[in-house]
Amino acid sequence: MENVRTEMELRQYLGVLRRRKWTIILVVLVATASAVAFSVVSQRIYAGSADVLLTDPQQNTVFDVNTGPRLDPARQVQTQIQVLESRPIRQEVERQMGASARLVRSVHVSGVGQTDVLRVTAESTSPRVARDAANAYANVYVENRHSQAVNSLLDAGKEVQARMRETQSQIDALDNRIAQTSTGKTPSTAEVDNLRAQREPLVAQYALFRQKYDQVQVNAALGRGGAELVAGAELPRSPVKPRPLRNAILALALGLVLGGGLAFLREYLDDSIKSTDDLERYAPDLTLLAMIPVAGGGRSRPEREVVALKEPSSAAAEAYRALRTSIQIIGLRQPVQTLLVTSPASSEGKTTTAANLAVTFAMSGKRVLLLDLDLRRPYLAELFGLPNEVGFTSVVLGDAPLSEALHDIPVTPGGTLSLLSSGIRPPNPSELLGTPRVTDLISSLQAHADMIVIDSPPLLPVTDALVLTRRVDGVVLVGWPGRTRRRQLARAVNVLQHAEAPVIGIVLNAVSTRNLGYGSGSGYGYGYGYGYGYGYGTDRDKGKGRRKGERAKRTRVLNRADV
Repeated sequence: MENVRTEMELRQYLGVLRRRKWTIILVVLVATASAVAFSVVSQRIYAGSADVLLTDPQQNTVFDVNTGPRLDPARQVQTQIQVLESRPIRQEVERQMGASARLVRSVHVSGVGQTDVLRVTAESTSPRVARDAANAYANVYVENRHSQAVNSLLDAGKEVQARMRETQSQIDALDNRIAQTSTGKTPSTAEVDNLRAQREPLVAQYALFRQKYDQVQVNAALGRGGAELVAGAELPRSPVKPRPLRNAILALALGLVLGGGLAFLREYLDDSIKSTDDLERYAPDLTLLAMIPVAGGGRSRPEREVVALKEPSSAAAEAYRALRTSIQIIGLRQPVQTLLVTSPASSEGKTTTAANLAVTFAMSGKRVLLLDLDLRRPYLAELFGLPNEVGFTSVVLGDAPLSEALHDIPVTPGGTLSLLSSGIRPPNPSELLGTPRVTDLISSLQAHADMIVIDSPPLLPVTDALVLTRRVDGVVLVGWPGRTRRRQLARAVNVLQHAEAPVIGIVLNAVSTRNLGYGSGSGYGYGYGYGYGYGYGTDRDKGKGRRKGERAKRTRVLNRADV
């Protein structure tokens, strides 16, 4: 069960990425193009690097002296990095370089691996300045450490020299006392021996001080100060900044992350119907009658076509036939002679659904009347290329007989299809539709037709469709994934339920063929379907294979309808 849930969630995530792919692509393109453009217009930055070796000052002497504190190597490297980047070093380099020091963009010092080597890297818009700055920093640092070491040794030498003079004074004082005692009137051998015993350690101490003093003098003359230049900076031949390829790759990765995040944010903020889960959540009592694939092979405004007439072998036409079969099966339980087609809001494909459904009923051998009662924005007459001067309003008002208002539409094979267009728009359509004359007209039309398909205005903007629900046997609600809002659908269902309208189910328009998933838990998004084609051929073999697949899909839809 856990594996199934994980697979469903993965499919949902992939569905979000697929639906929002243009958002991701746009963000990636903008990020990559910006990075490339920035790389093109940015100044070229060159880098020069010099290596300095840190050495132990005690190892640079000619004497083997193992005294003095030992520093942690890692700490010593970090300490010297701070010294090299310090203000005195920088000021001395600027003094030596003069005006060219202004061209130095930055100076960075780092340790080289686990060694005692420091790498000084200077960046500048000039290759020559970058090289000179790196070498200047390295040389000034080496000289600074050498000066510090020499001064330290000289100071130590002065202190040792003072101790030598003090010890010599003590030795001289003892020598005078020994001479006086030896040449006195009453010489004392014991006192002389005592004085000589005091003199011997002072002589040894003086000799040690003398040795230390000589050592300091040699170290001051020959010592290297604990740092030496290993490799000077060379003239850089290519810039280190910008790096167009690296910047483009980083921007591509960042664009994918930002694009994916923006895609999921848009998905979260988008309250349109996109999956069967949305239908079950916001319209749990509605039966999914059919899902109509995108029609028109990717042409503009494919929803405004009667594909059942123009492309009878297309997947969309087959889906309308599956819708007709679903309604016929429902009619086995309750008679459905007058069918109202509406939608929660405008531009959701209700008129096209009504037209194609009427055509498929006529092709099955029935006498069908298509009635345009969307008196506010009629479109059926234009959809079939017929005039709309005389129509429903003309018949209701008595301005023309029914025979003059009806338009026959040829369909093959099967029965007949007649269109009663809306006619001239009345001042108040909802009041006109609520008159008894409209009820009488619809009743009289039932005697001349096996099926009446009525196109009405949307439910939520006006009350016209709600008035008509009391005069029909069934209501089909039409939705459009990506256009129909969840709240609109829930409100439309609530309005129909309060009016006790005979709702038989819902039809989804413009469903992408690759997203034709059925079942409440499928987790497949329907997609927006704009401009998608089907890839179906027109030859007979492809038509047979398509019809076989559509029959299988139709069977699943009917199973879902619980009929």
